[in-house]
Amino acid sequence: MAILQRQLPRSYTQAAVRASAARAPRRARSAGRAAVRPLPRATYCSIAGAALLGALLVAHVAGCARMTAASYRTVRLTEQLASVRLHNQMWQEQLDARRAGHAVAEWARTNGMTRDGRPMVVLTAGSAGG
Repeated sequence: MAILQRQLPRSYTQAAVRASAARAPRRARSAGRAAVRPLPRATYCSIAGAALLGALLVAHVAGCARMTAASYRTVRLTEQLASVRLHNQMWQEQLDARRAGHAVAEWARTNGMTRDGRPMVVLTAGSAGG
């Protein structure tokens, strides 16, 4: 039986008894209640400082995320604007090509709107009636 009781060295059991005795003050152990000690002012300041730093970190990360999203939106809108300008330029070139006098004359000839052998006068918008 003594072998079973001596599984741990004597120094471990004595250290455990000393640690449990050091945890609670003697007066609180005798009264059956835990001693409540107020935290020092420095502890409150450090807790408030840590909370403030945490809030600032969260705000910084959220701000960076919003700025990144705004940057991506700006790039996407810039690309869309370039695409719209390219389409506008393409339509304008096609419109200018179709408004040219030789193109209108050719279209009129192919659709039978001119007499053969007589010169045709092509009036464009803004030139008739001055």
